[in-house]
Amino acid sequence: MGISGSGNGPNVLSAIAWARDNGLYTVGITGFEGGRLRPLAHLAIHFPIMDMEIAENAHMVLVHLVVGGLRSRICG
Repeated sequence: MGISGSGNGPNVLSAIAWARDNGLYTVGITGFEGGRLRPLAHLAIHFPIMDMEIAENAHMVLVHLVVGGLRSRICG
């Protein structure tokens, strides 16, 4: 899973490219226009928000929901 407000963070793009090249399923979470990450990830979750702080807040809410869902599955 790669998270980038602009979708162009070099370290995130590198990690997602490596994961794809090694047969892993990738998820990209982006803001703004989605940058290069949006088409690179197998699953793109895109928030078309043109403000970095608000885009990061949306990403944070999504991550909290995912972690909460995983926690309930693991802990019952």
